[in-house]
Amino acid sequence: MTHPASGCYDRLKMPYDVSIQPAIRRVVIRAYGPSSYDEARVTADKLIADPQYDPEYAILVDGRDLEYLASYQDAIRFRDMFERMKHSFRGPIAVVVQGMARYGVSRMIAMMADLVGVRMEAFMALPEAEEWLAGQTRT
Repeated sequence: MTHPASGCYDRLKMPYDVSIQPAIRRVVIRAYGPSSYDEARVTADKLIADPQYDPEYAILVDGRDLEYLASYQDAIRFRDMFERMKHSFRGPIAVVVQGMARYGVSRMIAMMADLVGVRMEAFMALPEAEEWLAGQTRT
């Protein structure tokens, strides 16, 4: 069963729909429209504060409809955020985007996150992200 996150996400103000799925130990985040680093950070803060969230859950970020392209400075800020929050993101994170620029920036952020202990990978296709997540969560 899919559970919308505990009402702490204001859909009118944030371009992120968050669905916590305890039965499959996964969070699905649909990102769309214009956004910013600050909006992404607020969404991450709210996710880890949600009582339904488990830091071991896999996270699938579907950003194919996202218009935001992180700058290099934002990428550094994401790295720093993940370094501070790495104990809250112990499961794998797959980010799916469209376009070579977003893919390249997402790969850079994923590599920076990996350097601080967060398993993240960027993809341009949802099936590849699903396959990677399945492989990461097998034990």
